[in-house]
Amino acid sequence: MGNFFKKFKLGSIKQFLVRYKKEICYFFPIIPLIVGGLIITNSANLNPKNANFSIYPVQNVSKEDVKKVSSEPKFQIQDYTVQPGDTLESIAQKFSISYQTIKLLNGIKDESYLKIGQKLKIPNMNGVIYTVQPGDTLSEICEIYGVSQERILKSNNIPNPQELQIGQDIFIPGLDVVSEVVNKWTSDSSNNGYERIALSYRGRGFPGNFIWPVDGPITSGFGWRIHPIFGTPEFHTGIDIGVPYGTPVRAADRGIVTYAGWEHGYGEIVTINHGDGISTSYSHNSSIVVSVGQRVSQGQVIAYAGSTGWSTGPHVLFEVKVDGRYVNPLNYLPR
Repeated sequence: MGNFFKKFKLGSIKQFLVRYKKEICYFFPIIPLIVGGLIITNSANLNPKNANFSIYPVQNVSKEDVKKVSSEPKFQIQDYTVQPGDTLESIAQKFSISYQTIKLLNGIKDESYLKIGQKLKIPNMNGVIYTVQPGDTLSEICEIYGVSQERILKSNNIPNPQELQIGQDIFIPGLDVVSEVVNKWTSDSSNNGYERIALSYRGRGFPGNFIWPVDGPITSGFGWRIHPIFGTPEFHTGIDIGVPYGTPVRAADRGIVTYAGWEHGYGEIVTINHGDGISTSYSHNSSIVVSVGQRVSQGQVIAYAGSTGWSTGPHVLFEVKVDGRYVNPLNYLPR
């Protein structure tokens, strides 16, 4: 420890510990000292004999990173009531954030759903909400969204990454995050012109790894058919699986929920991005138990079957998209 104090000195950048060379180490009031890649807490007195050691792995950062982290605001949220004449763009401008952030946080698919008197959650910065899942680590979450651990910890006022709890909502900050999450907006005849958010997810999703979302007979296959309600020819973009009302609907593979809510014709629908350009959708549900941005595991219950939207009885419309195009789900399911 004696050599340590010869190599380092207390600098003038508030509470930062500055190294003579290019790299620096830093600490916050609850993390006062970094030694050899380890954080040592409770060292208000820099005498190591008086220190009560709690050790966690840490990563060296540049001086520029320290300045960026120290100035990162903490995430806050407030309620806003939609006023006459409001649009998502005008509300976003009023609070100096992007309208995409408001859409993602409030699950707004289409601005036509914005109503006078509607309550919106407005954050004080751009970003997305993520719900911590079983097995999650902060480093894995950071890898998915491309954000540094320091930035997430600072924004959420989390002193220790090991304190993450399953089910905890954390804010992933940054306009760049929103731009990366909202990878593209699609508007085509397959979803009646409605926009569907497609999240970019650096995970895995391989053909043949899917499981069936429900167990039941296929009541309508993939391809051309006569629409059961309108009596007109249409190309059926998925398969209908007949099941009793309230049957648990499970994720065919792990991924990130990119849409969860009502869509014209589809009723209550969940869409999951599995990575590698592959996504799945589950439609006509009676209820949904996941939210946008949530990471789900294979086989996890995401909804309960129903007959919402254009439907003649309880079933699940299961669709698979590869690189934006519908494919036959049977090619991705076990026989």
